Amino acid sequence: MVAYDLEGVLVDDISIWVKLSRAFGTDGIDPGLREEYLAGRISYREWSDLVVSRWKGCDLGIIEEIVRSTRLMEGAIETVSSLREKEVRQVIITNSISHLADAVGEMLGIGKEWIRSNVLGVEDGRLTGTVEYYHSWEDKLSSLNYFASLIGCGMEEVAVVGDGINDIEILQAAGLGIAFDPKDPGVCDAADVVVRRKDLREILGWIKDYKR
Repeated sequence: MVAYDLEGVLVDDISIWVKLSRAFGTDGIDPGLREEYLAGRISYREWSDLVVSRWKGCDLGIIEEIVRSTRLMEGAIETVSSLREKEVRQVIITNSISHLADAVGEMLGIGKEWIRSNVLGVEDGRLTGTVEYYHSWEDKLSSLNYFASLIGCGMEEVAVVGDGINDIEILQAAGLGIAFDPKDPGVCDAADVVVRRKDLREILGWIKDYKR
């Protein structure tokens, strides 16, 4: 099994959370909340609630426009197709939002049942200011374990491809951890392999022996 992070791995773009904060005019506040979370002063749920609550009433169309403009990582289509031909199960585990994760999954042929992400509340084409399903940084490992157990493979048969500090735990847990264009030295330390070139096809040679 191969588990991908989304932004910075399957998608060659900055976080959609950042884009939405800019689009909805809350970008002057939201970065500070991230630092509060990283410092352990607020929980992930509190962080998410505070950010998303300010988006109440915002037009869903803005999210859809941002999703349409998002670029896939170079080599993403070829990589996913190649591994599918080898019957390797592929999943997406991300702290991004479902609108983006599901759209990318559809483009790459990864079904929604193999994706874990945050789901924003929507009613009548407007954001409700709530999160219907939380997928926190800490949930990445539980999602990895869930997918592995679902297909009946051990962690030694799992490869993880991630780029950020929220991927460190799953990179360490996997049989093969690949840091793809890593954004922090700690990500490199957690991985077995570091890929610097921003072409997802670079991972294929490393995971050729993963058959599950």
